Amino acid sequence: IGIEPNKQYLAHAVHKENVRYVNMKICEDAMQDLKEIITKYNVTCVYARRVLPEICDAGGIKLVRGMISLFNECGVKHIVVEGRKCSKNSTHVLKSIEREKEMFSGLYVNIHNYKNCSLFTKL
Repeated sequence: IGIEPNKQYLAHAVHKENVRYVNMKICEDAMQDLKEIITKYNVTCVYARRVLPEICDAGGIKLVRGMISLFNECGVKHIVVEGRKCSKNSTHVLKSIEREKEMFSGLYVNIHNYKNCSLFTKL
């Protein structure tokens, strides 16, 4: 399942028989819909490619933590995060993968890192 808020990007996505896409912006109002998607498709692994800062922009740290808590509650076992490239000049609260990793505290444990990517498994 791919979740993408931008319809133009969806038009260029890889369309296969076994791949589904949902046009949805992650925000507080969408949490119930996200829960239904995770449950319906029995999602056990999430790949978050440079999205945590965007989600933070939409609803702050509370939304990011809420989404991760939702993943945990719904039984998502593994989360792969591809974080932002580290920038010395960034002022964003989630300006690096190290900051993004803090969002998983108490719910998931970081088991592997490679460059700006981290793999988490459910506690």
